[in-house]
Amino acid sequence: PGALSRLRAMVGAGIDANFGDQAALVRALLSADMDDLSPAVRDRFAAAGLSHMLSVSGLHVGLIAAAVLLLAQLARAGRGASEVVVVALTGAYVLMIGAPLPAVRAALMLAAASVGVALQRPTSPLAVLAVGALAPVFDARAAQDIGFQLSVAGMVALVAAGALRRRWSVLSASGWRGTLANGLVASTAA
Repeated sequence: PGALSRLRAMVGAGIDANFGDQAALVRALLSADMDDLSPAVRDRFAAAGLSHMLSVSGLHVGLIAAAVLLLAQLARAGRGASEVVVVALTGAYVLMIGAPLPAVRAALMLAAASVGVALQRPTSPLAVLAVGALAPVFDARAAQDIGFQLSVAGMVALVAAGALRRRWSVLSASGWRGTLANGLVASTAA
């Protein structure tokens, strides 16, 4: 096996050693390895409406990226260097877990936004979304995937909510009113 497969096996072994009975769930959530996840656990996630959490996607990639960015900032790396480290380590994470399409999509969007930040150039959220929505260009079947459709639609809604926030003065209010209004608009749009 290649280096990434060995790394994934090593991470899996570490999870197994540290998490006991919950290791299968932790492996599913961290490394996209759902081989040993019991049908009962899958059913509980589905009944709770949380089965999407078992798919390593934007949320997981975002959490990894945020943790890496925090560590880079604690190490006092400059903004550009921090963005490079975030993209490199997040990309390595996505490769290590087997590059599932939702995680690749999120990593590409992160890279597009990070390049803009590192180069100190304004980047349109729609341009970042367009990079993440390129999958059907390479594989037309991706457009039929419900996960792809929901992900793109949800991101379009969040971008639209951001545009509304900039246009409506009540949404730019500070304090709890602004926070509540922003949350309601983003939730409704999504």
